[in-house]
Amino acid sequence: MLIADWHFMGLALRELRTILGVARLKITRRLSEGFVVVESDRSAAEMDALMKEAKPVFIDALLPVLTVATADAGYGPIAGALEGIADKGTTFRIEALRIGSVIPDKAKSVEVALGNIMEGHGYHADMDRPECTLFLILHGNQAFVSRAVGASVTLDWYRAFNRARYDALNRSEMKLDEAVRYFGVGINGSGLCLDIGAAPGGWTDYLAMRGRRVVAVDSAMLDYKRLCRYGSVVVAVAGSADDAAGLLAKIDSNIFAVPMEDADREFEGRRAAVLHVKSRLEGAVGVLRSLGRFGMITMDANVAPETACDIIGSVAGLADSGSVLIMTIKLVDNKIEERIKYVKEAISKVYGPAAVKKLPHNRMEVTLFARRR
Repeated sequence: MLIADWHFMGLALRELRTILGVARLKITRRLSEGFVVVESDRSAAEMDALMKEAKPVFIDALLPVLTVATADAGYGPIAGALEGIADKGTTFRIEALRIGSVIPDKAKSVEVALGNIMEGHGYHADMDRPECTLFLILHGNQAFVSRAVGASVTLDWYRAFNRARYDALNRSEMKLDEAVRYFGVGINGSGLCLDIGAAPGGWTDYLAMRGRRVVAVDSAMLDYKRLCRYGSVVVAVAGSADDAAGLLAKIDSNIFAVPMEDADREFEGRRAAVLHVKSRLEGAVGVLRSLGRFGMITMDANVAPETACDIIGSVAGLADSGSVLIMTIKLVDNKIEERIKYVKEAISKVYGPAAVKKLPHNRMEVTLFARRR
């Protein structure tokens, strides 16, 4: 079972052909635009090893279809299929996805009903830290069944987000969280973080929540009420700060508006959690230089790939050696591979070798990671 964002399914299929070293793939079923069943003579272990080595950009996951059960005779046959691939000595969690199924129940109801049946037969569920996850894709009158170790694959990321009740300002935080996990970035620690194109503040919130001091650059307002949870917030504005100070004080008493020329002094003097340089990047460069080097730079700005490269190029000199860059590449047209190649090459020249990945919460974009030489 090949799982990929429907926008990039064609590229995901091409990646899989390359990984397998074949000119063509035999597609046996298209369950939806994002779920395709392909035939291969490779074992599940071989496929897993090939995937780890290849590190594909557009493939979200590959799951072995271990069995197919009938779905029009109630839960009994499906529960039997799940029990056939489960182990009574291993805790499990069921994750179901309905794609035009004859079963009318919602996915959560399906999971609960099947889990109850299995527990009644001596199996042990663990929703938080399962030793294996049993996957169930309900399509028409069939149930495609698979499993994976732990909870390493998710069929429906939006549902997973809501189920986890993640404490986030917005969903964009999940993109940064996924990048941190996928690329193995140590997020906790000292060192200033620079967040470019920060509004409304999701990535700044993610970093500040983990104890990092953040300098956010954006001409728009941030969610100051939220950011004040981590300490003082200093907002640097062009010209007189009096009008801004009066407005911000109504939001929270821990927000301080200051002129641009006082930004570094106020930020350090107050040991503020966040400094918002309320300006376009070109108007913020002087403030950024006065703050010294940055241990991490992030950018989720809605700009064309070429503009994104220019922006990162203009601030690369402010990054510490070994510092991390995480940025999104907005794919504004159908020249996807060409745009990604251009950005990787441009960033590699000023930063270091770059890697990209289409992460679950990315839509028409991919995320780039690089580490400063």
